[in-house]
Amino acid sequence: MLSYYVIDTETSGLSVKSHEITQISIIRCSDKTQINEYIKIKHPERANRESLQITGRTLQNLYRTGLPAEQVVAMVNKFIESDGTSNEHRCFIGHNVNFDQRFCYALWNSLDQEFPGNLWLCTKSLTKKSATKLGILKPKLTLEASLNLLNIEPVPGKHEASSDAKNTLLLWEKHLKDELDYLPLIKRLPQSLIKPKTLEEMLEDLESIE
Repeated sequence: MLSYYVIDTETSGLSVKSHEITQISIIRCSDKTQINEYIKIKHPERANRESLQITGRTLQNLYRTGLPAEQVVAMVNKFIESDGTSNEHRCFIGHNVNFDQRFCYALWNSLDQEFPGNLWLCTKSLTKKSATKLGILKPKLTLEASLNLLNIEPVPGKHEASSDAKNTLLLWEKHLKDELDYLPLIKRLPQSLIKPKTLEEMLEDLESIE
């Protein structure tokens, strides 16, 4: 049996090699408890200005706001591992989840740790599947557009990890209610190597911040 978590991250840019997580929010689906933390990044000078504008952060925020990454990682680990299961039985759900997965693996790897989960499921893929059933062949798949497509009233807040995670949970619950077959879309992603992004993945990242 799998344990499901919804995850969303905000970052200082799109490059997993140059940029860092500035905020992480995770919701345990079984009881809807949520952890939401800002991270004081180590290299704010590398931050992408457009990414900061999208998230409403400033360089000054990045210098002064948040907890050290080591502390946040420990808090996240404690929150997740309290479920008593293993990495192989935890599935993390996100909208354009490959983005979150890459940045989480990079952060945990930088601290010589493994992220506490290996299974990932993307609500963009689920929404595309739902759109096909509705006869919509080329839907816009941003989080906002996905909620609108399925007539879901969103939680206020855009490009803020806490509200984005809550909205992704609403999307996930809608897919469950509609009995969408999601199991074939769960991917097991090993943590031993962070591979360079493909062109398709980079385009998905750009689309997700529109």
